Amino acid sequence: MNLTNTRKRLRAWIDLLTADHKAQGRLWYTEAFAFASEVSVTYNIPLKRVVGVLACLSVQNRWEVNKRDTENLISAFHDGEDLADVSIATYHGQRMKAEDILRASADADIYAMIGTKYAPKTRSFYDNILRPGDSIRVTIDRWILRGLNLEQYTGGGNRYIALYRDLEELFRQEALRIDMRPCALQAALWICIQQVADAEQWEGSRPTHKAPVADEEVPF
Repeated sequence: MNLTNTRKRLRAWIDLLTADHKAQGRLWYTEAFAFASEVSVTYNIPLKRVVGVLACLSVQNRWEVNKRDTENLISAFHDGEDLADVSIATYHGQRMKAEDILRASADADIYAMIGTKYAPKTRSFYDNILRPGDSIRVTIDRWILRGLNLEQYTGGGNRYIALYRDLEELFRQEALRIDMRPCALQAALWICIQQVADAEQWEGSRPTHKAPVADEEVPF
């Protein structure tokens, strides 16, 4: 990745942000936290577990479907139903992680159960939702990578991890420059990029659910 060119692309997207984009971005993770809190109270499931399930089931999944799947799975768990009967719109491996989180012991490390360092997007998403007011992590998903013309780097591995770290730091710097929280800037850009993709009819703008190679983690 050429950092100078990537910063220019990021700033070009930031220049496209409207006041409404920024307002939505500032509210996005607060509203996600509110949703997770409501599910936690409704089904008497610790908040960290709810957010862990939400993060695991988010991989290449639309947000509204992500929320529906999360509540359906937690509801089935709460009622003692067979979780295998719940339809989930993400990878099987991510589903298994979500189920493991629900069944784990009280002292389980939910953050560690979400994935290893090779799944930074899922870990960042978890942190952003759980701590929307002070998280410094940035959820770099496929939409952000597409907008920055970096989708070719989504193959995982150490190269991807280095890229992710660089992008997080870049977002933190730009967020400071325009007086936004890093996760709020990411959310605002996420909304803006999808709107442009839909308006311009980007080819393949909705990622498909291709199975990962063997049992590798899905990084985004």
